[in-house]
Amino acid sequence: MLCVLSGAMAFGLVRLGFGAGVLVGPMLVAMAFGLAGGGIEVPRLGFNLAQAATGAVISSAISSSVLATVAASWWQMMLSVAMTVTFAALIGWLLMRRGNLPGTTGTWGTLPGAAPAMIALADEYGGDARMVAVMQYLRVVLVVGSGSIVVHALAGQLSGRITMVPPMMNLARHDPQLWDIAATIVVVAIGAYVGMATRVLAGAILVPLFLGAILGVSGIAVMAVHDLLLALAFATIGATIGLKFRRDLARPLMRALPTMLLAVVGLMLLCGVSAWVLTLIMPIDGVTAYLATTPGGLDSVAVIALGAHADLAFITALQTLRLFAVVIVGPIIARRLSHRHTARISRQAASSL
Repeated sequence: MLCVLSGAMAFGLVRLGFGAGVLVGPMLVAMAFGLAGGGIEVPRLGFNLAQAATGAVISSAISSSVLATVAASWWQMMLSVAMTVTFAALIGWLLMRRGNLPGTTGTWGTLPGAAPAMIALADEYGGDARMVAVMQYLRVVLVVGSGSIVVHALAGQLSGRITMVPPMMNLARHDPQLWDIAATIVVVAIGAYVGMATRVLAGAILVPLFLGAILGVSGIAVMAVHDLLLALAFATIGATIGLKFRRDLARPLMRALPTMLLAVVGLMLLCGVSAWVLTLIMPIDGVTAYLATTPGGLDSVAVIALGAHADLAFITALQTLRLFAVVIVGPIIARRLSHRHTARISRQAASSL
């Protein structure tokens, strides 16, 4: 039933002109199943294979000329990352002072990094991992849903022929040969293995991305994933996100939902400011700037970027740079905010005595 309804929802959204409908449709259906108590889980291997296939496709858009362009724009990218991390820290600080979320939960919930990593770090640094999980996946859902609408409006996707998934093979510099397909299978398998057997951060998508980029730039092979398989991968990612919303989280979610929504929307608006700044200091279009700075996951943002024909290489570079920055700087920010929060509560308790 999940597969049937997801396919119908995806088809309907794509026919309406939303390029990421193949991701958003299954995600919305899976959310309904999860909150209704459906005991369904996407197998971890399936999710890792889906991420690995997405990483392989992203890598096919990376060339030596693209890398040179990214290298020439390093300070603009660093500025954008610094703005995003600062905005997230500011909102996290406001949640700790004014919100109803325990400890450093608000900080970890707003940091736009890999959701599993933020959840694990929150549990280690004094946050409520369950509430962080809700905030992280709520952020991804809102970013994907609103991102599809914003990109649709900016790019005018209603005109022209609409397909379930853009022709991914056109990203390659030549028609895929048997060697390209074999190399893609190996790269995807390696990425899935890394995601299953190691603790490499976002390894299932980043390892195939880097390996595929190396093979492509060197001219050895260009990653080639069939459109139908890629559509299945996108649907798998969407269903995995949606099924994170379980019935046992419904009650605490409803209590904290207004605060969470305000925080996530605030972060998205501030990241929109960062995108606007990028368009002023770089010769890039608004769609690329928006997707490069939006606080969503790399895999879900890549789906929207592929449908909008945006500069995928730049978006991937900036999103990856921000991911590592958040993972490195996040614990420092959360620890300092936590110490200040604890000290303020201690001072208030002492003054009341």
